[in-house]
Amino acid sequence: MVKSYSKKFFICIILFFLFCSMTLIFAACSPEQILYTITFETGTDNLEIEPIVAKAGDEIAIPKIERDGFIFYGWEGNDNIFKSNTMPNENITLVAKWLEKTNLPLMSIDLSDEEGNKVNLENVVKEKYVKSSISLTNTDSNYQFSELDASFKGRGNGTWYQKKKGYKIKFDKKQSLFGLEANKHWVIIPCFDDETMSRNYMAYNMAREVFSGIEYTTTAQWIDIFVNGEYQGVYLLCEHVRVGKGRVDIESEYGVDDTGYLLEYDSYYSGEENVDYFLADGLDIKYGFTIHSPDPEDNAYETDGGISKERFKQQILYIKDYVTRVYKAALEKDWETFCELADLDSFLDMYLLHEYCKNTDTGYSSFYLYKKPGGKLYAGPAWDFDLSANVARGENGKVEGIYVADGVSNTVITYSELYASLYRTDEFRAAINVRWKELSPKIRAFIDEKLNEQVYEENRIAMARNYVKWNGRNLYDAEKNWLKEIEILKNWYIGRLEWLDNEWK
Repeated sequence: MVKSYSKKFFICIILFFLFCSMTLIFAACSPEQILYTITFETGTDNLEIEPIVAKAGDEIAIPKIERDGFIFYGWEGNDNIFKSNTMPNENITLVAKWLEKTNLPLMSIDLSDEEGNKVNLENVVKEKYVKSSISLTNTDSNYQFSELDASFKGRGNGTWYQKKKGYKIKFDKKQSLFGLEANKHWVIIPCFDDETMSRNYMAYNMAREVFSGIEYTTTAQWIDIFVNGEYQGVYLLCEHVRVGKGRVDIESEYGVDDTGYLLEYDSYYSGEENVDYFLADGLDIKYGFTIHSPDPEDNAYETDGGISKERFKQQILYIKDYVTRVYKAALEKDWETFCELADLDSFLDMYLLHEYCKNTDTGYSSFYLYKKPGGKLYAGPAWDFDLSANVARGENGKVEGIYVADGVSNTVITYSELYASLYRTDEFRAAINVRWKELSPKIRAFIDEKLNEQVYEENRIAMARNYVKWNGRNLYDAEKNWLKEIEILKNWYIGRLEWLDNEWK
């Protein structure tokens, strides 16, 4: 009996020691004790990075590296850009992601939801902002910034249904880009239908630099875009069309009839009047006008400090009546009344810009107007020229012909009743001839400055890479195609200039 107890006791002792040993082994192998390794592949033999060895959760510093002729935009691991500053609980290899350096600035945008989880670009919609962190590099050091908080959403009408979409950026705090007036609101435009990526770029910068009768038009800056570490191509960074300092700089108040207004002749809105949309009663024009400022969405109806919806509707009747009078005077060729109510210089220069470019949207949409408090109605800012200069509707492929003001060579969609009538007004025609003689040599100089061999050389790689991304071409063919298309565009601009020189003598 004693022997039996001794045997059991001995077995218990053995089991106890086995239990303690296993506990120690498991403790030693717990995630808090295991060392993991991050190895780095730089993609070049001239640059080696020592691996990082640490325990899961330890604080680590992921190196930033440089390489001549390239921009480093992150380390990729498990198909994502690695941004953590703590050690993962696995061994991982990070691969350096490089972009061949061009003259274009690089904007990096990281998207996330309220919980900090990554939001894929394909899940971004027009109706709702998502959180974003934005950085700007590969430009003048005075313009660079890192990880600024912003909101991000889709934008655009017809362009929204393309593969490459447009987006709006709203910084949490006012931000200057490339030395421009600080503002929260900016847009990036895809230029998808434009094989040159240059029609909006040319029209906007031409409006600013040459057409002095147009008080304000956005700047346009080509940039490379990355979203969540993935290259998205070349976009055009522009100022969002809105009321503000350095933009449409007018006071625009609620509850004041003769305040400042920003309007758009707009085919995309419904055919019925609404609180922010009106029709010019009794006039033979196809579409109505959207009121962008004052914006009813910005006003808290029926709350402290707000005005009633009915009061706002009364305010809109004022600008509706004013715009109707301007258009009525133009359509009836009442030159004296038109000049009394409208700013001739802006309407004249805006016509010449649209006619020169043969813009298909002049009588359709994106044609902006604004009224200054106590002042006249102005044409501007210029916007939406991607379907112009040998692209899209009607006969705008030809350098010959009056397009915007001619319902024969144009189409029903884009025909501008306003300019068609003004063009047949003797005083407007006389003003065209005088003003065009002033503008023509400046336009030619602008074309020579913006479209030349040096510009082509600086931008060909960036533009080609965009079309590798979006059109599936190889780099050689994409570069060759862009150079061909940009030269065709330049020849079109020159041919159009020469035809109008002969027409408007």
